[in-house]
Amino acid sequence: MRLSYATSSRANKNIGFKIGYPKKLDRLEDLTNLNQFITERIADLALDEFPNLHSESRIDTDSADLGRVRESLKHFVRDWSEERFGERTRIFAPILDLLKEVDTKEREGMKILVPGCGLGRLAWEIAQLGMHLFAGFRMTWC
Repeated sequence: MRLSYATSSRANKNIGFKIGYPKKLDRLEDLTNLNQFITERIADLALDEFPNLHSESRIDTDSADLGRVRESLKHFVRDWSEERFGERTRIFAPILDLLKEVDTKEREGMKILVPGCGLGRLAWEIAQLGMHLFAGFRMTWC
């Protein structure tokens, strides 16, 4: 998009500048770099979790692993993005509302099990209420 803008006529560049198009391109670049950083950290976590991925020279795009990656990214967006706040609220609110009814002093000793916790947003929300998460077994993201 920068190249396209750079090759525009002077009149179009002036219009673009007046409406803040270069700033929008800068913002797009910043967000793209941030997405790259986050994606690389997710890939690093995957390599830590599945060391055998280091030795694989080719990625099979038809494999079930690709489906797991897509599913993880969907969970990431649902659990942590502003865009999915409404969906997250519909799912989490009944659980959180019930837990909020517990007296604050009783919360300190409570341990909550969050099976199938996705990428940990619900577990994080519960921890924000002052409750402890049950760690009786290993959960990948929680």
